[in-house]
Amino acid sequence: MAGPDTRQYLRACFGDAKGWLFIAVGRGPYLNDKGKYRHHKWSEVAFRWPFEADKAVEYMMRAAALGDVYACPYLMPSKDREKGRAVQRALVHSDIDRELTQDEVTELGGFVIWSGTPGHGQVYVRLAWPVTPAQHEILCRGLAARLGGDAKVSDNDVLRPPGTLNYKPTVNGGDPYPVTALWCNNGPVDPRELAGMLGVDITYAASASAGSAGPAGAARTATCEPFNLDDYPTVKAALEAVSSDRSVDTMRVVAACCDAFLTLAHARWAVAQRHDLAGRLDERRDDDVLNCWLKAVDKRQQQVRDTARTGNIGGSGDGDDAAPPAGLLDGVERLEDGFWESRESLAHIYQASLARMCSPWAVLAHCAARALYSVQPRVRLPALIGGPGSLNWFAAVVSVSGGGKSAAEDVARELINIPIQQRSLGSGEGFIESYIRPENKVTGEPEGRYEAILFVADEGDTVSALGSRSGSTLLSTLRTAWTGRTLSFGYRGRTTQQLAAHTYRATLVMGTQPARAKWLLDDASGGTPQRFQWFPAEDLRLTRDAWDGSPVHSLTLPSSRKWSHGTELHIPDAARELILSERVKAAKAEQGALDGHALFCREKSAFALAVLDGRTEMTDQDWELSGIAAAVSTHVREWVAAQCAQAAEDEAARLGTLRGITNQAADTEKSYRDSQQASRISAWIIRKLTEAGEQGLSEGELRRRADSRQRHQIGAMLAALAQRNQVKYVAATGTWVVA
Repeated sequence: MAGPDTRQYLRACFGDAKGWLFIAVGRGPYLNDKGKYRHHKWSEVAFRWPFEADKAVEYMMRAAALGDVYACPYLMPSKDREKGRAVQRALVHSDIDRELTQDEVTELGGFVIWSGTPGHGQVYVRLAWPVTPAQHEILCRGLAARLGGDAKVSDNDVLRPPGTLNYKPTVNGGDPYPVTALWCNNGPVDPRELAGMLGVDITYAASASAGSAGPAGAARTATCEPFNLDDYPTVKAALEAVSSDRSVDTMRVVAACCDAFLTLAHARWAVAQRHDLAGRLDERRDDDVLNCWLKAVDKRQQQVRDTARTGNIGGSGDGDDAAPPAGLLDGVERLEDGFWESRESLAHIYQASLARMCSPWAVLAHCAARALYSVQPRVRLPALIGGPGSLNWFAAVVSVSGGGKSAAEDVARELINIPIQQRSLGSGEGFIESYIRPENKVTGEPEGRYEAILFVADEGDTVSALGSRSGSTLLSTLRTAWTGRTLSFGYRGRTTQQLAAHTYRATLVMGTQPARAKWLLDDASGGTPQRFQWFPAEDLRLTRDAWDGSPVHSLTLPSSRKWSHGTELHIPDAARELILSERVKAAKAEQGALDGHALFCREKSAFALAVLDGRTEMTDQDWELSGIAAAVSTHVREWVAAQCAQAAEDEAARLGTLRGITNQAADTEKSYRDSQQASRISAWIIRKLTEAGEQGLSEGELRRRADSRQRHQIGAMLAALAQRNQVKYVAATGTWVVA
C-alpha cells in the first residue's frame, strides 16, 4: 500500500477547504445475525486539514495494516462528525453496486473508488463551487438514480479511501482486498450543468449558508409560513426590540423562533414582519435568514452536547433545571474522541491497561503522577496569572470498592519503572515531614530532604477522617502544595522549618468511592476538589478476551539530566490565549466555582502527556489531548457529585421514615421534587422529539436515551403530554412526534 492515491483522494474531496478530517478504523470484522458486516472495535480520530495532512495519511497507512480504514469526504467545522454540519459541500457522491465503465464516469466528470468488494464502490463528482445542503441532497440522489446506486447519502458518511484494504473477505478466511481508485482526469463540474445531466432541478433549493454560495446572482427562493405572534411572546418581544444594527435584530428574531421550536419557514415570515429587516434582506446577495438559523441551531446543538457531557437529560445544567447525570462509563467513552489512538505512548497505556483488566484512565492517572514526579520542582509553568506555576498534580480515581483502583497503580508501576519515594497520605504536618530524609546511621549520611514524593491514598475515607479532625491542617496543606507555595509547620517549636516554594515536587493519587467523596466536594469553597482531576477506575471495555498475561513494557521518559537546571516551560499559543481569556471571564464572575482551577489542571496534565511521550516541551497536540482529559474529569466529577446528592437524599428519606415529626415535611418535599422532575422529563422529551423531527422517536428509543432512574416514567410522561396536545402518537410508524 502507498499514500499517493490516498493523498490525491483527500485533495480531490477537500480542495482548498479547511476543517477537521475524520478517520475511522474498524478492527475485528464479523458478520452479525442479519449478515451485516460489523467490527468488534471501532475508533475515530480527527485531524486538522490541511495542517495535519501528512500525519493523517501516515495514520491511515499504519491503521490499514490492522483493519478497515474509512474517511469522511467532507470536512467538519469542529471535532463532532454530525450530519448537516460539513464545512462545505463541493462534492457529490453515491454508493454503487455494479461494474461501471470509464466512459460513464468520465461523462459526468467524476472518479471512482473501488471498495475492494467486486462490483462495489463510490462515485464522486467534484463541484466548481459549494452547494447548499438541499442542493447537495438533490444532486446525490440524482447521481444515485443515474447510476443505479444507493440514494441514502449524507455529508457525515465515512467511506473507504484508496490505498487501504477491505478486510471483509477475512471473515470467511480469505485475504483482504485492496481499495483502488479510477481517476478520469476531470476537473470540477458546474453544479447547474451536473443537475442538467442528472435530470434534477436545484433552483428552488438555492438558499445558501455563509461561505457556500454559488455564483453571484443565483436564485434565492424560500417559503414563509405565518403564525400567531401572540402565541409566541418571546418572538414578539424580539421583533419589538429595535436597535441600530439590523443584522443583530435579524439574528435575535431568528434565534427566538429557533428557541420556540418554530421552523425556518416561520422564522422567514417573522423577519418579514419588520419592513427594515425585510428591506435589508432584499439588499443582500445571500440568504441571511438561513445563515442566522444555522447559527441558532448550532448553538442549540452545542448546548445539547454540553448537557450530554455533564450527563443532564433536561435543562441547561444550572440550578434546579438540571437533571441528575446519566451513566458514568458510556459518557466517558463518548468524550474520548480518538484520545488513545492519537499517539503510541497513549496507545501503549491503553493496551497494557486492558490486558491487565484495568481502566485505562485510572492507569493514566497513576502514570501521569509518576511522570510529573520525575520532573524536578525547579521546572515550572510560565507566569501567566501571578507567579510561575507548579507541576504538583493531584488525581482522584473513582470506583466502587474493589473496582480496580489499586490494580491500576500496579500496572502504572510497570509502565513507569523508575525509583520513587512513595508515602501514604497522613496529616498536614505528616505531609511536610514526609520530605525529611532521616540520618543514615550505617553510611553516616546526615539528615536531609527528599525532592519529590508520590502520595497515595487507597481510600478517600482515610483522608476524610484525617481532614475532619479538630484543628486538622491537611486540606489547607494540600491546597498549598498543589500550587507549589511554601509549606511550614504550624505549631510551636518547628515554625522555622519549611519547604520553600518550588523546591519540592508533590503528586497525589487518591482512590475513593463515589458516594463517599462528599467531604471533598463539600470543600469547594476552599478550593480542594478543583485541584483534583477525576478519572474512573472501571471501564466497559474490560472483557475476558482483553486479558493478556504477557509482560508490560516500560515507557521511556526524558532523562533526569534534562531537568538538572530549573527552567520555565513554554506552552502553546492556543493554551496561553485560552488561559488569559478565561481569566477575564473569571474576573467578571462568569465562570462556575468548580471550574476555577480547570485550566491550571489542564496545563499540568498537558505537560504530563508530553513527558509520557518522552518529550520535554509541550505541543499543540498535548494541549488538545489534555482538553479531552479535562472533559472526562469534569464528567466524572459531576457524576460523583450526583451520586453524593442521591446518597444524601436517600439517607434523608431513610431518616424521615424514622422520625414521625418529619414525615409530613418529607412527603411535601418529595412531591415538590417529583413535580420538578416531571417538568424536567417533559421538557427533555419535547426537546428530543423536536430534534428528531418528522421521523419522531419510539417510546423504547426515548427510554434508552433517558437516565436509568427515570426510564420508568417515560410512558406516563408521554401520556400526560399527549393529553395536553403537546405530543402525538403516529400509529403507522409506532413513534411519537411533537404535535
